[in-house]
Amino acid sequence: MDIESTFRLTEREMRRAMRNSPALRGMLIIGCLLTVVALLSPFVDRHPQYWLLAVGPGILAFLEIVAVRMASRRGTELFTEPWAVRITEQGFHLRTPKSSAEVSWSAYREVTERAGFWYLHQTNRTLALLPQHAFDDSQRAELAAFFGTRLPPLKRPWYRPFG
Repeated sequence: MDIESTFRLTEREMRRAMRNSPALRGMLIIGCLLTVVALLSPFVDRHPQYWLLAVGPGILAFLEIVAVRMASRRGTELFTEPWAVRITEQGFHLRTPKSSAEVSWSAYREVTERAGFWYLHQTNRTLALLPQHAFDDSQRAELAAFFGTRLPPLKRPWYRPFG
């Protein structure tokens, strides 16, 4: 297998990719749970936890404004020129106007698919994203089959869904 493609990401696509990353999704779930607990608190407890009404939505606002919007604005400068990606049996090669990287598949532990992106999870918790729209239908099918056999999703215990 030797698949090569070139792609550009818009700021909107970058925001969507960041929102769907596992770390931000986990923090989003925590913020939503805190908000729900705060809203239910007056009905359950004689001493409602009103401070949660500030913390829960505060986490959500922080994630959207700082972590997603500001980071995507800074990141779009990197995508003004096209990026080239090459996927072979040996590894993942990425070439940008400013840098180049070649990583062996042994450095990756799994690949997950969400919102039109493949998220390549490295063993050191680093995350690389690969937009699916950069490939045609036959290449997408070939990559999905390759990722399914080479880097299947890890089964996570119910008590550590993001672990």
